[in-house]
Amino acid sequence: MTNLALIFGLLFVLPAADLVSVMVGGCIDIGELITLSDGFLIEFFGATLLSILLLNPQIIKQLWNLFDNGFKFFNSLDLTNAALFLAPPRLKSLEHLAHGCRAPPL
Repeated sequence: MTNLALIFGLLFVLPAADLVSVMVGGCIDIGELITLSDGFLIEFFGATLLSILLLNPQIIKQLWNLFDNGFKFFNSLDLTNAALFLAPPRLKSLEHLAHGCRAPPL
């Protein structure tokens, strides 16, 4: 429930900050307010959400399972034929036989 409340709070705070910046725009320079809003609020909410996600043990477990399953999947693929397909072609030397002809081989 806390994540849902945090998301709805974020969805409410950002439009409210934009509304306040528009309303106060006549008194204060709007460029400074937008810079302050973009710089501070976005970094604050981003750091808060990132810390909540990184400290949540369920998120850590899901990320670990995602990486683990990804490595298991790629290791289970039989890439021997694909490696031969993706490898550069091997150049073979051509053997020229004269077959009784006096011409030198090319």
